Amino acid sequence: MNREMFALIFGAVKQPEIRETASDFYGGWRLPQEKDLVQAHLVVELMDQWGYPPGLIHVNYLVGFKNGGEAEEVDVLVMDAKGNARMIFLVEIPENYFPRRESAIDRLYSASRVVDSGNLSYLCYYTRWYEKGAMKKRVFAINRGLYPTKEAWIKAGKPCQSSLWRYQPE
Repeated sequence: MNREMFALIFGAVKQPEIRETASDFYGGWRLPQEKDLVQAHLVVELMDQWGYPPGLIHVNYLVGFKNGGEAEEVDVLVMDAKGNARMIFLVEIPENYFPRRESAIDRLYSASRVVDSGNLSYLCYYTRWYEKGAMKKRVFAINRGLYPTKEAWIKAGKPCQSSLWRYQPE
């Protein structure tokens, strides 16, 4: 399980700074893994391209425990200003994106039952890669408002969206 932690550091800097803090929390130092970089890219994209305030973005959000006590996390959780979950993200490296998509959808629906207080809008699966120097990405988003269960989503023909949404303050 990916246990990397990222922190948003505020203070004297004018822009929020995202830094990898696993070495602080778990001890030791190592270079970020590719999945950590995909996750960090998503967080930066949510802030820079889509306008989400850093305080509404939670990284490696604990949603519960599996049998045996192993923690279960979502990679990124976006909340609204009232603290309600709005979007849940799982990220994956490009070569594992398609082979693990069904499992990711199961995990997203499972996590949604834990964090939803009635306002959860989207379940998202995300990756990005570089091709000939250009960044490419893939977003698979399920509208949970329309399809609150995986069964309802399957019955509707597995519709999805392939883009993210600009932040709309309430």
